Order: sequence, then C-alpha cells, then structure tokens
Amino acid sequence: MSTSFLAIIISALLVNYVYSQQQITCYMCQVGLQQISTSLQGNPDAMNTLALEFVESCDTVPSESQALACKHLFEPE
Repeated sequence: MSTSFLAIIISALLVNYVYSQQQITCYMCQVGLQQISTSLQGNPDAMNTLALEFVESCDTVPSESQALACKHLFEPE
C-alpha cells in the first residue's frame, strides 16, 4: 500500500472525526496524525492530490450549497 494512499485514508478518518466532533484521545493516534500532517505539508504534490480527493468527495454532500462550500474549502491552490 502506498504512503500517499495511506495518508488519504487516515486524513479522511481525521475529517470524519472533526465533523463528528469526537476527540481523538489515543496518544499514538495523535502522534501518527501529526507525523502524517507534517509529511503532507512538506509535499505539495501530495497535498494537491489529497485536496482533489476531498473536492471529489464533496459531490456526495446532499445539500447543493453545502457541497459548494465543501468544494471551496478543499479546493487546491
């Protein structure tokens, strides 16, 4: 499994936790997510790929206005 694919999966899980307003209390989970975040910030291509994946996922949001807001939020630079 590639690192970028794993990062996308973990990032999607993180977004799910953020939207559900659950705290991530597992210390190893927090450290792992921090390492992935640092790694992604140092890799613009991976960040753009992840952003595009999120933008495509916004199409599944039922409300048109919320889907547009979602796309605007994750639109790559």
